[in-house]
Amino acid sequence: MAYEFLFFNDLAYKRRIMPWLVPSVIATMAGTVILAITYYYLYLQDRKSYLAIWTMSWSVYFFRFIFMLWMIIGHKNSILLISNQISSLISSMLLLWGTYHFIDKKFSRLWVYAAAITATWLIVSILLELPFLFISFPTFTFMAIIYIWTGLLFFRSKTTERTERAITGGAFIVWGIHKADYPFVRPVIWLAPWGYLLGAMLEFIVALGMLMVYFQKTRNELRKNEEKYRRLTENAKDMIYRMSIPDGNYEYVSPASTDVFGYTPEEFYESSLLIRKIIHPDWIDYFKEQWANLLAGKMPPSYEYQIIHKSGEERWLHQRNVLICDSNDQPVAIEGIVTDITDRKLAEKEGHYYHERLLTVLESIDATIYVSDLETHEILFMNKRMIQDFGGDYTGKICWQVFREGSMPCAHCTNDKLFDDKGEPVGVCVWQDYNPVVGKWYNNYDRAIKWVDSRYVKLQIATDITEFKHMEDELRQAHKMESIGTLVGGIAHDFNNMLYMIVGNAELALDDIPKWNPVYTTLEEIKSAGLRAAGIVKQLLNFSRKTDQEFRPIGVVPVIKDVLKFLRSTIPATIEIRNHMPDVDIIIFADPIQINQVLMNLCTNASQAMEDNGGILDVNVETTIIEEGNQKGIELPAGKYLKITVSDTGPGIAAEILGRIFDPYFTTKETGKGSGLGLSIVHGIVKNHDGAIFVDSKFGKGTTFTILFPAVDEKPEDEVEIIEKFPLGTETILFIDDEAPIMDMTKKILEKLGYQVEARLDPVEALALFQSKPDSFDLVITDMTMPLMTGVKLSENLMKIRPDISVIICTGHSSLIDEEEAKQLGIAGYVMKPVSMLEIAKAVRKALDR
Repeated sequence: MAYEFLFFNDLAYKRRIMPWLVPSVIATMAGTVILAITYYYLYLQDRKSYLAIWTMSWSVYFFRFIFMLWMIIGHKNSILLISNQISSLISSMLLLWGTYHFIDKKFSRLWVYAAAITATWLIVSILLELPFLFISFPTFTFMAIIYIWTGLLFFRSKTTERTERAITGGAFIVWGIHKADYPFVRPVIWLAPWGYLLGAMLEFIVALGMLMVYFQKTRNELRKNEEKYRRLTENAKDMIYRMSIPDGNYEYVSPASTDVFGYTPEEFYESSLLIRKIIHPDWIDYFKEQWANLLAGKMPPSYEYQIIHKSGEERWLHQRNVLICDSNDQPVAIEGIVTDITDRKLAEKEGHYYHERLLTVLESIDATIYVSDLETHEILFMNKRMIQDFGGDYTGKICWQVFREGSMPCAHCTNDKLFDDKGEPVGVCVWQDYNPVVGKWYNNYDRAIKWVDSRYVKLQIATDITEFKHMEDELRQAHKMESIGTLVGGIAHDFNNMLYMIVGNAELALDDIPKWNPVYTTLEEIKSAGLRAAGIVKQLLNFSRKTDQEFRPIGVVPVIKDVLKFLRSTIPATIEIRNHMPDVDIIIFADPIQINQVLMNLCTNASQAMEDNGGILDVNVETTIIEEGNQKGIELPAGKYLKITVSDTGPGIAAEILGRIFDPYFTTKETGKGSGLGLSIVHGIVKNHDGAIFVDSKFGKGTTFTILFPAVDEKPEDEVEIIEKFPLGTETILFIDDEAPIMDMTKKILEKLGYQVEARLDPVEALALFQSKPDSFDLVITDMTMPLMTGVKLSENLMKIRPDISVIICTGHSSLIDEEEAKQLGIAGYVMKPVSMLEIAKAVRKALDR
């Protein structure tokens, strides 16, 4: 028959191969058994799924040799042949499946379907007695694919070192190739022994390679686990250590020793029994006792003691121990964990005084507490704070008579709100009110409780929130000031640009007109008015500290006298001005222009209040001392202060609007006679000078404003007018501003100063010009707020092209950058519009000469 070679019936085959084949098969089969046992042993130790699958693979492969031996000795049976081939197929599939598990990859079902098809073909072809090549070619080709693919999986795996993967993967691939050539070389009788020998060798190389990659992977996992537990140990808050005994040398100390003891692990390694030097003197005998127990093998599992930390602090520690003994039960080491329990010990110590402290807290609690009868309103209890606030212990009195000075129960009494419809207490009723008797605001917490005689009574705990109410008022005022500051900041840029054009063009015209010409004086007035308008914008921006204030030591008396002198010529003669000034000037740290504005606004308001009927405007200047703890209603640090009072005998301010007079845009004047910004400006200036302002007014009896400024001991700075010359130059300047009038005007100014100027409206176009010839410009002056690109962004791009280029930002106002931020960005200069020709000349020269 065609497949008789498979049953070894050929005489020539028997003569040449049989004497060698039987012992070889038996030897290989024994080796396969050893492999199966080895992998099974490893599985019992490690319980890895891939080890179990590989064990099954080699076990199935063992049966292949059983079936082969039966065929070799002459049993001609199709079942044996099918079993021999199927066992090889199943063994190879199990090797592939186990390898997928080994590399943590998903095993595709396509392999199972392909194996099933191959096995079906094998069985059918053998039963139909097809030629040998038809029987063996699909089977051995499929097994070759399995072995080669398994080899590739090992090659691509990252779980082990490259050498082990290369050996195992290469052996699998060669084994697969050897399987593929079997159907073609099997009929060549003289080649059979060598082919069989090669197959057996590859089988053992594959098995040993698999063992190598397994041990390499296991070693890597052990290394990772070791690293993981090392990190856990070294990052633990508690100190972990191992000490050998009886010599007391530390074999391991975790880094937490630095926190627990104050000593590093290295210090423990260098000093045997360092703990003896650290132990608290009161615990030395206890330590000696425990050390003796340790040497005797009787150390307790845990104990507590005190140490002297390296910092000198006394600390409590809790130590848990494990005694390590040798095979003779002799202690050789101690392993332990040491925890700092100082905080817990302190808490326990404090717990002993809980009762005493609770009583102290209740007696000194910073809240008013009283208990009253729900029906009669009789006061049953008052705490110490309430007795102090109301000036006596009124136990037994009626609450609404004592606490409200009322003639009947309070309209806001909460007694009927403390119970539900079933008469059960509903919990806390919280409400706020102003108590006119003590002049304070309180947050009240009322609830019904059972009294000592089991009746329900009202308990009220009230906290003084007067200061918080004042803070709310201040915060509300701050928000209002912030809103006006935001508004002013929004218009400052455009307004300053317009002023810059007015001032700049006036200066250009002044430079072209002789001083004898009457127009010259007119232009000077225009320039002066523009600069004064710029000062007004600056004052408005001071609301939210949007500009730097020019504070310096100044004498107040001359400033106030100048204000009163000016007022005398502007207010009606029916108003008498009185002043009381000290003989010695009072010095404060302030901006004189702003102080002038404060007095002008207050005095102008006072004169307007008296313009119909006349009256007296009284300005008083003196010093006052605020003691530690402050005076009532004054929240300023203790110290010496300048006190200015501005009083008038006008109609006064109605109580209902008194709290709104500092609000922006609030005014009682008719349209056209006031903007509502005067007192809000005064309030902002005073606050920015770390001062305080108060108003006292009764309708029909006049108004008094009191201002406090911190006084200083420094001498005032003398103002000396210096006539400066315009610094000139010949360098080349690139100027950028998105407004054509400003661009043209500034170009003319710079050219009058001697500079060569190229001007652009578009920052992108200017950047392109600079990039085309970066070395042609000595300085760049740019506006801040421009379309497409801000001045800062343009400056950054210019300095990327040429790092040494000097840039000046000239802006009307910007919330994005100030002078300090400009310096940090490496910008050479920062000037605010409107800027005079002299200021431009100085800024340009300073930037070029830096």
